[in-house]
Amino acid sequence: MARIFITGATGYIGGNVLDELVAKYPTYVITALARTETAAAALSKKYPTIRIAMGDLDSITVLETESEKADVVIHTADADHPASAKALIAGVSRRPQGGLLLHTSGLTIIMDKPNGDYLNPRVWDDIADVNELTSLPDTHWHRPVDKIILEAPENVRTAIICPPRVIGLGKGIKNTGRGTAALKESFKKAGPFQINSGAPKQSYIHNNDLAKLYLLLVSEGLKPDGGAAQWKDEGYYFAEGGEASIAEIAEASAKALGLGAVREISLAEAGDIGRIFTILCGVNARCDARRARKLGWEPTEKSYHHALAEEFAALDGENE
Repeated sequence: MARIFITGATGYIGGNVLDELVAKYPTYVITALARTETAAAALSKKYPTIRIAMGDLDSITVLETESEKADVVIHTADADHPASAKALIAGVSRRPQGGLLLHTSGLTIIMDKPNGDYLNPRVWDDIADVNELTSLPDTHWHRPVDKIILEAPENVRTAIICPPRVIGLGKGIKNTGRGTAALKESFKKAGPFQINSGAPKQSYIHNNDLAKLYLLLVSEGLKPDGGAAQWKDEGYYFAEGGEASIAEIAEASAKALGLGAVREISLAEAGDIGRIFTILCGVNARCDARRARKLGWEPTEKSYHHALAEEFAALDGENE
């Protein structure tokens, strides 16, 4: 009977992964990290069979102890928290037989800084470009913690899952994402907008398809020698279900929210609305999930437009 420890279990991505784990592996011992009694109670109510470990990402002893007990550790809580990554690795490495650690990074690791009209046309490939992806400068978003994961001891079998823009309703406690919430709030206040004629293109993934990739890697990782999956320096997995232009995203959002026509604004104006929008709307962020597809993973969820509309509707319900 395998044991799994997951962080970020009340979050958008981690909650969906937890829901899939409980459904697929009812006999496994699954432990979720909970920062507060409120979070613990919510997890226990929704998933009465799981264990709860009380603590946060700075609870180093808790992280080391729980990861040492686990055959599989799934870290979805924070891509930029070095101490927790080191603690999880330390715990897994103390196991005589080692263990599996799945870490969540993010596609902002390869994003350029917004630069006027310039758009980098590159589509990153997680097989052809893996050496570059695993040796990026430390100044790139998420790179410092990615580096910690990649330098884990030999008996810690690691994989880095790197999702782009995540959309769609999840099935966990938190079933909507921060990016969609920020987009909705800004469009409601400032009206729908785009930058650079809506030309930037960004990859995306539905939260349910993303969770399926975690489950696939858990399944392979528990097999002898890690199954058919690739690990360590080769274990870098993009997770994308397609791409959409900012024009398409803005138009779909305006339609779903019942707003007027999309207007053109400058990069500076987007920054005034919120710095996040210079990133969300002002640069290309494109990837090809070849490694996951080679393993047999395929995204099957609804279209971007449908998923976005569902998530907006759910956000309305959360705010009632």
